[in-house]
Amino acid sequence: MTRLGRGFALALALAAGACAPHALAPPTPPAATLLGKGPLIVPFGARVDGFRVGGLSAIARAADGTYLALVDNDGETQARLFRLAFTVGENGVAPLPGKTALEVPVGVIPISGFNGKSFDGEGLALEPAGEVLVSSETEPSDRKSVV
Repeated sequence: MTRLGRGFALALALAAGACAPHALAPPTPPAATLLGKGPLIVPFGARVDGFRVGGLSAIARAADGTYLALVDNDGETQARLFRLAFTVGENGVAPLPGKTALEVPVGVIPISGFNGKSFDGEGLALEPAGEVLVSSETEPSDRKSVV
């Protein structure tokens, strides 16, 4: 092959490589981080309107800035959600200023017709219109309520 021919072949190979499809790098997954040095623990024995707070299995932020937390299952006690008020900041999760961990639960929302034996709450989602969707692994089922 002549010098001109080799130069032409090299140029053609480089041009072909520039036009070849390149493998796309997979997207980088978002980083998941936990805030703070430890969890916000509601002390054992905390109660709201007569209901023991505990066994929470799902949480979602409500439009008013509070959080709703779903109780997993609790024997024959009525199935329920708790309304929680706390802050999330650079140092983690903490009670509102001037409040204690016992004052984080501020309300209870009973789920009528179900108790811990017939409803094993696992999932929670809040719709923009104020509807609360909860799921149970007992049946399994999804339930809808307006809070």
